Amino acid sequence: MDKTIRNATEKDMDLLVKMYLEEVENHQQRAQQFAKDLIYRYKTKICVSDKKILGTIT
Repeated sequence: MDKTIRNATEKDMDLLVKMYLEEVENHQQRAQQFAKDLIYRYKTKICVSDKKILGTIT
């Protein structure tokens, strides 16, 4: 299992939304805002493996 740690980008929007919906709550609008904040507002790093987010740090 290869892991990659990198800055979150716009390409990660769907992964971040999915993470929010699965791990926080089933609310699409807040999930979208969460993903946008992590990408555009904060300096977020993500760890990804096989198109799955293993973790984030902001």
